[in-house]
Amino acid sequence: MPLNLKTLVNMQRARLWLTGLVAGLLLLVSAGIRAHDTPVVSLTLTEIDAGRYSLSWSPDDIDAALHVAFPGHCELQAQVLACGSQGLMGKLTVDGLGKRYAAVVVRVPAQPGERDPRIYTLTAAQQDTMLAPAAGNTLRHTAAVYLPLGIEHIVLGMDHLLFVLGLLMLTRGPADLVKTITAFTLAHSVSLAAAVFGWFTVNEALVNALIALSIAVLAVEVVHRQRGRIGWSQRAPWLVAFGFGLLHGLGFAGGLVSLGLDQHTLVGALLFFNLGVEAGQLLFVGLVLGMVASYRSLGVILSDRICTGAIYGVGAIASYWFVARVAMMFSG
Repeated sequence: MPLNLKTLVNMQRARLWLTGLVAGLLLLVSAGIRAHDTPVVSLTLTEIDAGRYSLSWSPDDIDAALHVAFPGHCELQAQVLACGSQGLMGKLTVDGLGKRYAAVVVRVPAQPGERDPRIYTLTAAQQDTMLAPAAGNTLRHTAAVYLPLGIEHIVLGMDHLLFVLGLLMLTRGPADLVKTITAFTLAHSVSLAAAVFGWFTVNEALVNALIALSIAVLAVEVVHRQRGRIGWSQRAPWLVAFGFGLLHGLGFAGGLVSLGLDQHTLVGALLFFNLGVEAGQLLFVGLVLGMVASYRSLGVILSDRICTGAIYGVGAIASYWFVARVAMMFSG
């Protein structure tokens, strides 16, 4: 029986979609082994005498692409910054963030008459700040730094995105989807806050390995659903989302705890970082649902085989990540 033009077009579109999917999954294999590293460096400016400050980087092998522009009246001589009678005040800019390093934390230890140190966090989205006698982390500065950092953390966290994708494939209908995403949000917000407030210590390597395992388990549950095997995960996907969401929150915490936040900005940083994570997550959900709606509007029918192949690919990648991350734990 000859195929009509519409059928041929649909088949071609489906092939293109499948080719892109396979290529994307192959890229994820290498991109997600080390999870969502957000390398953060620290710059400490310690006053050694009036108007002169020593520079100390941690780690000390900072990439040459990271360039710091100090206030105009300050002059850098070797590892000593001379600012004269005006002191360490004015605009400080860090160029090169977003490549090798996600953020730089600038610390100025407390001087005589000051109760607390000055701490400034700069990212690719907020590459400059104003150094002032008072603590530099105003609410506006905190929002400008940590909201984009949260978005970056979820968007670059391929393992988190694959888990959310699995949740989308596990749910049935809008009501199920809303409850499931809400449960995931609530759970990772709780565990993120607990880790950041220091209520327990996070073993980041172990958490990242378990996150990969959670994706593999979720992929198995999606396959069961596609085969008509209705279990507890299909009846209550929100419970799966909440349980594993606690684990993923600890993964989110790694990027925030590494910044070494001070008590003055802890709550604000946690709030805006979490809002950024939520914004990135909702953006991803909207993108996936928009793609599905666009294919339907074009009359492209994605067969069950394609969806099954996709979730098998997700499960295989997650299993590979799990094995690789466990191996990295024991290899040191």
